[in-house]
Amino acid sequence: MTATRSRAVRNVDGPPPPRPRTGRNLLVGALLIVLSLACALASYVVLTGWLPSDRALYREYRAAGKCPARQAVPKAEDCLREMTFTVEDTSLNVKKLTATLRGPEPFPRTLVRFGDAGLLAA
Repeated sequence: MTATRSRAVRNVDGPPPPRPRTGRNLLVGALLIVLSLACALASYVVLTGWLPSDRALYREYRAAGKCPARQAVPKAEDCLREMTFTVEDTSLNVKKLTATLRGPEPFPRTLVRFGDAGLLAA
């Protein structure tokens, strides 16, 4: 009589791999879709709003005429004037980039903030 033995098949490589998490994959996919939509919206705002307004400002600057030659320079003019300033000091803080300029009258000492949209020497 022959005895039959049943052998249990063992996995030599270790435990079986875990089942894929479909919920986590769906969450990551949804997050990527929302992120891509946010990037698309930001691009739309930049290309339709911000750049055209900067372009219009640049055109106004280019269209401005030169100031008439005068001995006394007024504090504010609506024209372009070339002036020479000397940089006396700079502040390079991350939130506040400034330079202190010394120039001719009526601009003896002027504090200029980098990135400011206002007049340079007002």
